[in-house]
Amino acid sequence: MIMNVDLPLETMTKEEVVEEEAAEQLKREDIAEEQSQQNESNTKADDAWDAASVDALFPKAAALSIVIWLLLVVLVLTQTPPEYHEVLREEERVATFLAAVVMFVTLLALLMPSLLFKTSYPSGIVIAGTAVCFVAMCTNLILCLRPTVVVVDPVTKARVFLLRWCEWIPLGGLMTFLSEAVYVSDDTGGMEGALFSTLCQTLSIVNGMILPLCKDVVVWRCVFAFSFLSYTDIFRRVYIKRKAYLKSIQKSDGVQDQKLQDQVKFAYFLLLACSIVWSVLVVLYCINVWIHTLSDLETKWYYRESLAMIVDTSFDVLAKSIYMKLITDIHQALFDETYQWRKQLTEMRQLISVMWDSSSDVILISIRTNQGLSAILSPAFFPLVGAKLPESLHREGSEVALMCSVSSSGKIKCDYVETNDILVDPHRNHKILQSAENRESVLKGAQELLEMTWNNTVAKGVSTPLLEHPLHGEDGTIRQSEIKISYYSESARVGVIRDVSERYLRLEAERKAHMEMVARQKDAQAVNRFTRHEVKNGLLEGIELCDSLRSAVEDLVAQSSLAPSPSNPSQRKRNGSVGEESDREVGSRAVSALTRRFIEDLDYNLHSVLDCVLAEAMARDVIHGDYKPRHERIDVKGVLSHPGLGIGFTDKFPIEVLGGSLPYVSLDAQLLRHIHRNALSNACKYGKAGGKVVTQLSFDSLSKTFTINVINEPGEMHSKLVSMGESAKAAVFQQGARLHSHLNLETGHISSGDGAWIMQKCAKTLDGECQIEFLEDKTVFTFSCPAQPLVVTDWSKTQDFEVPSNTWGIAIDDSKIQRRLLSRIFLFAGVQESKTVVLGESYSEVAEFKEKVLSVVKEYPDDRILILVDENLDFGKSNEKPHVMSGSLLMQDILKLMSPTEEQHVLALVRSANDSAEETELYCARTHGFFPKGPLQRDRVREILAPLWADRFMRTDLLTASSS
Repeated sequence: MIMNVDLPLETMTKEEVVEEEAAEQLKREDIAEEQSQQNESNTKADDAWDAASVDALFPKAAALSIVIWLLLVVLVLTQTPPEYHEVLREEERVATFLAAVVMFVTLLALLMPSLLFKTSYPSGIVIAGTAVCFVAMCTNLILCLRPTVVVVDPVTKARVFLLRWCEWIPLGGLMTFLSEAVYVSDDTGGMEGALFSTLCQTLSIVNGMILPLCKDVVVWRCVFAFSFLSYTDIFRRVYIKRKAYLKSIQKSDGVQDQKLQDQVKFAYFLLLACSIVWSVLVVLYCINVWIHTLSDLETKWYYRESLAMIVDTSFDVLAKSIYMKLITDIHQALFDETYQWRKQLTEMRQLISVMWDSSSDVILISIRTNQGLSAILSPAFFPLVGAKLPESLHREGSEVALMCSVSSSGKIKCDYVETNDILVDPHRNHKILQSAENRESVLKGAQELLEMTWNNTVAKGVSTPLLEHPLHGEDGTIRQSEIKISYYSESARVGVIRDVSERYLRLEAERKAHMEMVARQKDAQAVNRFTRHEVKNGLLEGIELCDSLRSAVEDLVAQSSLAPSPSNPSQRKRNGSVGEESDREVGSRAVSALTRRFIEDLDYNLHSVLDCVLAEAMARDVIHGDYKPRHERIDVKGVLSHPGLGIGFTDKFPIEVLGGSLPYVSLDAQLLRHIHRNALSNACKYGKAGGKVVTQLSFDSLSKTFTINVINEPGEMHSKLVSMGESAKAAVFQQGARLHSHLNLETGHISSGDGAWIMQKCAKTLDGECQIEFLEDKTVFTFSCPAQPLVVTDWSKTQDFEVPSNTWGIAIDDSKIQRRLLSRIFLFAGVQESKTVVLGESYSEVAEFKEKVLSVVKEYPDDRILILVDENLDFGKSNEKPHVMSGSLLMQDILKLMSPTEEQHVLALVRSANDSAEETELYCARTHGFFPKGPLQRDRVREILAPLWADRFMRTDLLTASSS
């Protein structure tokens, strides 16, 4: 029995082995065949025409169709006998007019997205679709507006509109070619197959147009049969396209495969739509033929002669409207420039699942439904609002997200969900772990983010700018966040929320530090401004003391020279001072000469320090663009000359005037002096040591251009500067440029490299420029600017200017020396001493000054009043209570107390050491002008005062003279 049992078992085992081997062999063959098919499919896919190549053919096909349509229309209208031309019936004209309107609207709908909302040109398929709509619209308009060619079919007795067939022939071929060429590959017959299909449809329609010209029934039937057979080729092509489409949907790996699938899909649906709609037209044509074969047709209740025309027109418009809708979809999917963006967004759906857990930013995916809003937020949302997850939700291998929904009534519901792979669709089924109804910060934060996501308009294809929004945490802190919302679809949005609290704290700290730094700078500027003011006032007072001391010494010398001396030697002998008297006279003269020299040295040093202070303040204003030139009449050679430095007085620094005498010009003396002194300084530093530096002055009367040339002999490394050419010229005037940095190290000069740059800015302030040229034997620095020459007669008038005899001079200043200087200013201006009032010894004299001005104005209404007011009045330096006040404000209050008639006789000027452009403008706004503080001589006082006096009183004097 054992043997009987074992043998069958052994036999069955062998059979099973054989069957298994056969099955494995079949499986390997299937796999090999599948791989072969896949490789073949990939090869065929690679052989498919790309969208760009196909799109380039469509405009050419559209142009050919329009040309054929025009030729056919012209041929039919011109070669058909006049008896075949007739005006359509009223209902037929209405139908064609409505068809034209529909085509026009379709044309606008097709073109507007490309022309109004795109920056690129329309695609080729849009151009072809435009041609279809244009030809159909024009054909319907021709049928409606003018007599058309109507032929009665001799066989069917039906009315045939040849212009309609003129439209169908080119458009049928064009629409077939568009449907075929959207996807062209070897498995669909290639481009040859597409052209053959187009030819078949065109021949079918051409034969349809020939039918009414066939008078023999047999010929008519043969032509009809050939036309029908040609048309049926479209169904073969639909089958081929469908087969290719089914094959393409089996794989969709990446953007390129998806794009190929879209090509096959749209080619199939486009051709399928054409076959269905055109088949309806063929069926309607056959029904029309059958109806016209009936006897006593005119007596039938359903017969309308215009019905065929109306039905054909309606279905023709319907077919083209459906076709244009598909054309629009194809354009957007295949040929639109946003195609790559939309496909990349599809790929991003897969990346979101990777970024979901690893990103520190919160990812929000939301959709809008009829019931309200739904959204899901990534796990990073909970730390953002300072919410801790319940202990029960912490589990290994899973992450917790927040699913929330907002109803149409505004009520929000949130749940914790477990997810490891979040896609764009928030409606997918998630495992709800726990409700978050009791977490106020979670509910409030989620609702605020949802409202921001949908309250901000997001255009298709773009994202919103960064939106700032504070989120309130459970611990009471406020966390600043930035949100960017992206468009996904009409009902879907994707948002990214980032915690920027640390950035805001850092920016706030930087802002506070910057504010403190600015405050310190303002304090330093205020201190420097006050210091410059006090230094300048002190220097001016020192200069005035030098002038007073010089005058006193000259008076003493004059008195000693006029004192009576012994008339003869015997008398001097009786006085016992023959030799001694002579020594005393010699000593007196020596002391006088030494005193004058000391006074001159002191005066020179004070003027030098004053020039440095003024130059430093001016340079700062020029650098910041706040300096406004103060044009005045100057003798350029006198302004640039300096006996103490030897400029213009020695052979080392000579000043030459080219072209004869140099006229007086209107320029800013301080700017001009600063440019010249810097040019001389650079020439001494970098030119030949101890070499001659020549200054040449010239004025072109034709172009009214003033020029200064500073020429120095070549110094060390001059040959290298010459070899650099134009680059050296340009580099000299750049900020921080130091072409002689190696010389600075060798000679000990320290320079920031900004001197020439500041010189150039000073020149531009005068509407001029600085240039430099490195020649073989010298270096030439040139400054040129426009300048207005002043006539000498005008200067002589200014020099002889004096105020009228009925002029009062009233002034106030807290400095004793300045009050003495004010008295001299009034004296130089021609004010009589009896009409001069200078106050300011104490604070009590401020009220006296106010009363004095108002009383003089009222008591002497015909007199003129010249008022000089110091801007910074600081009283209480002794035992008085300190009082600090603004002289311009004081004068402004006094002027307000005057009537307009009284103020017409007053010229109120402010004097101040602070004379920046802003401060000067402020003084002029409060009073009538500004009188600068500085070392003043008689000519300088009259030069400043004359134009101010003329501007103030010339108009009044002219009015008074004319009235008298």
